[in-house]
Amino acid sequence: MRKITSFFRSIFKSSTDAQYYADVVKAKASFSWKYFFAFNLLAALVTGITILVPVSLFDVPGAVLSVTQNYPSDLVITADQTGVSVNQELPYSIPLNIDSQDEELRRNAITFTSDESISGASDVKDLDSYIVVTQTSAYVQESNDGEMKLYELPTFDETMTLDRSTVDNATNSFITHPFIQQRLYLPLLAGILLLLVYPFMLLFRLMTLAVYALVTLVAVRVFMKQKNLSYGKIFQISIHSLTPVIIVAYALGIFSYLFFHGWVYFFAYLAWTLFVISKLPHAVIAAVEPEPEIVTPPAVVPKSHQKLK
Repeated sequence: MRKITSFFRSIFKSSTDAQYYADVVKAKASFSWKYFFAFNLLAALVTGITILVPVSLFDVPGAVLSVTQNYPSDLVITADQTGVSVNQELPYSIPLNIDSQDEELRRNAITFTSDESISGASDVKDLDSYIVVTQTSAYVQESNDGEMKLYELPTFDETMTLDRSTVDNATNSFITHPFIQQRLYLPLLAGILLLLVYPFMLLFRLMTLAVYALVTLVAVRVFMKQKNLSYGKIFQISIHSLTPVIIVAYALGIFSYLFFHGWVYFFAYLAWTLFVISKLPHAVIAAVEPEPEIVTPPAVVPKSHQKLK
């Protein structure tokens, strides 16, 4: 509990108190490294929560039911060695049942047609569907620009069929499974997010700090020559001085939907870092960054002055 209290105190002091950085400079590098790993773990948890909260509110069974209920009762899809076929006259479309006046939305969710009817991109576009399936290929819209990507469909040694009863049975099995009913996918997703986000965040922040600290070192050498800090100490300071910038970026991203990034992000860091460095007492800097000793070479006595033995 004491360590947790100390950690959050460091977050607060790093963000608000320029005088605190005298303690940072005097502390061992291991103190700041522990802070770095703990703070980024907290940031990864916050990132995961911002993703998990909307997911937890999303009605997965309801969404699955709303999609599968659109499957036509008279449609049978067959996949075999020759490809994909349906028991309907081609082209056959399943409309997208959405009440919207948006002209960019396509009218159909999926359309089945023959290979011979597709001779170019315009033929696919004319079908006004998000997915166009022929006997051997599938055209899928994967971006908002309307471009359709082509995929070759696999063939099957054994005949497989899909009809309304198969869809209903699969849907009922899915939505009644304990994994879905008890929302066990949430802790699983949380673990996956943490394993993916945390290492990436550590690597990204390390690279960012390495560059930022180097620029800060140059600025200190040019504008604050009396602040004789090494790159290692500036890097250590930067671990803490980046804290308020990250917090502001998260706050703007979560509450205001503004993305605090790029040059604004960098100059906010640089302004705060140079400010806290300017407040560092000379005695503290001298204690951690002693002036190099000037070694005076021994005087050379001319041979004419040397005593003869």
